[in-house]
Amino acid sequence: MNITTEQALIFGVLLISLIGWRLIPQRKKHGSSPELFEIRDYLTELTVPKGGKFTGRILHDLYTAIEGEVEVLVLGLIRCGLLMEIPSGSA
Repeated sequence: MNITTEQALIFGVLLISLIGWRLIPQRKKHGSSPELFEIRDYLTELTVPKGGKFTGRILHDLYTAIEGEVEVLVLGLIRCGLLMEIPSGSA
């Protein structure tokens, strides 16, 4: 059985249009910008070691020391095992 070029072309087009498109990976749909932004990718935890430069000092001292170098927003502060959310002096 000989297959002509036209028959092979028609068979190829039918194969791609009916089955082949299902073999191509689907693109993930991008949602709105809030869904694209993952805050955990940008959070960092800082621990001040005992005897460190900022041990026993107030948070404002740390802000003053890094002013102009980096942008920092403190979400919480743990002192003596107690969590203080949005501590005073961070704004």
